[in-house]
Amino acid sequence: MIATDKTFSDLIISFTSGKDCSTVRREKGLSYCKEDEVFIQQNIFCYETLGSVTCYERPDPHKGGHQKLGDNSHNLIK
Repeated sequence: MIATDKTFSDLIISFTSGKDCSTVRREKGLSYCKEDEVFIQQNIFCYETLGSVTCYERPDPHKGGHQKLGDNSHNLIK
């Protein structure tokens, strides 16, 4: 358990399910298996406007033809 942070049961479940499962993850408040972790993707659309950046919950609601900034992957909760 020291080297892998997994109990014997964790190793069996990980092997049979093909997932990376660990009781230690569960004790840290995470999902039991890494692959079952829920990621909430926020839809935030930011555009450069005159002198600042403006963000909306939907693509350019004013149809101003502004180019979206970045891919917004930094807004994902990890």
